[in-house]
Order: sequence, then structure tokens, then C-alpha cells
Amino acid sequence: MVVSAQLRLGGFYTWVAVNLTRLMERPRQFLFVVMLVTAVSLPWLVNDIICLAFTPILSVALLRAG
Repeated sequence: MVVSAQLRLGGFYTWVAVNLTRLMERPRQFLFVVMLVTAVSLPWLVNDIICLAFTPILSVALLRAG
């Protein structure tokens, strides 16, 4: 949870959300990047943190894309 808090303070989650919105026109690539980012962050973060951290990211990306 400390690592997740540091990532939040560092702006990582905001950066991911902004970059994910660029991929909304290509749903397959969007899904692949979401799976890739979660898979890469799994060694450092617990599954619960991944779910709690990426739910707002996906929500913001989907709301911005309409």
C-alpha cells in the first residue's frame, strides 16, 4: 500500500488514465495495454490494490471517451 500511495503521489495513475484515453478508438489495443499495465504492476502491488487503483483509472478513461 505504501508503494501504491507513492505511485499516486507521483502521478502514475493519472498518467496511465490520460494515456489510456488515447487508445479508446482501438478497443483491442486498449484492452491489451490495460492487461499489460496490470500484469507489470502485479509483482509490486497486491491484487486488491490493483483492483482499487485501476477501477478509477478505467472509469475516467471510459467517461472521457464517452
